[in-house]
Amino acid sequence: MDRASELDSLGILRQMRPPANLAWMEPHQKTLILDIAMAGGDGLHKRLVDKFEKDHPGEILYLSARGLIEWVNDKTGKPTYLALTWRGEDAAKILLQIARNESKKISST
Repeated sequence: MDRASELDSLGILRQMRPPANLAWMEPHQKTLILDIAMAGGDGLHKRLVDKFEKDHPGEILYLSARGLIEWVNDKTGKPTYLALTWRGEDAAKILLQIARNESKKISST
């Protein structure tokens, strides 16, 4: 979560211009996608997702309906981690690349 927060604090997530298929995303949605991508193999733990959901109600369901994220269940069937789907992974790669490019622009000025 730290890297995405750092990008957001620099304003990179608000400055970047994603391709048309990702232009609909709000900054907090981009941040969530990047947080999940940076969380590692399993995804983002439910505790952290619950904090996000408090601040942005309905966003998890919205991104899930868009096919970007999905819940990973534990052995008992209880949702434990929020992970990226293949579409979400593609979106995260694009967002990270744009963020890197913007970061280079900012540091070179």
